[in-house]
Amino acid sequence: MAALADGAGTHVAWVGDCRAYGWNGQQLSLHTTDQTMGQWVSLYGPPVEIAAH
Repeated sequence: MAALADGAGTHVAWVGDCRAYGWNGQQLSLHTTDQTMGQWVSLYGPPVEIAAH
């Protein structure tokens, strides 16, 4: 997702799997974790249907 907040409002677009970073003028910091199926499987294991197969 890409987001831009400006004087005209906030604009958001889906651009595929991504991460959100913030910039405070001096340092870049990560605000989210990966939102991919690979990340989900590494956290929770494969879905039951896949594991059963």
